[in-house]
Amino acid sequence: MRRPRLLLLIGGAGFLLTASYSWLKYHALGDADIILTFALLPVLGTAYVVRGAIVWDSLVLVLPLAFITLSVLHINNTVDIESDAAAGMRSVAMLLGRNLSVRLYMAYQLLPFLQVALSVCMGWLPWLSLLCLLALLPAVGNMRKASAFFTQGREALLGLDQQSAKLQLVFSLSLSIGLFIAGVL
Repeated sequence: MRRPRLLLLIGGAGFLLTASYSWLKYHALGDADIILTFALLPVLGTAYVVRGAIVWDSLVLVLPLAFITLSVLHINNTVDIESDAAAGMRSVAMLLGRNLSVRLYMAYQLLPFLQVALSVCMGWLPWLSLLCLLALLPAVGNMRKASAFFTQGREALLGLDQQSAKLQLVFSLSLSIGLFIAGVL
């Protein structure tokens, strides 16, 4: 039986998080807001509407996409540390500093693949989900470009937000195709 209050709570939380994004970004909580607003809450809410219950298994598909989404935001914040500081904002990248932020970005690029592989090994996703490994090539390219920061500085990071967004497309599409084929077979 569906409980409308729970759905209202999920939707209300999404609304409040969206409305308070600017404030949260100024207090180094923008990354958490993005993950909740654009990954966890919509998927949990949609699964609740469809199945009538919170479906925690849906997080298996949300987390890899959330990591790539975070990589786009995080590398942008890493590049913009000075301008964000001048505007009075605080971000996770500012708190970590550029060196650790670049390393975190590289982890965000790699974690989706590890999470899908682990999910396949655990039997949570079909083996055809590994089709998303096709996106590993652009992810490795992004990590190489990011690692150039340690020798070339901030300029090496320019454009990585766009490259990470392209990775999101390739990863999502290849994962979706794998899941579709597995569903048909």
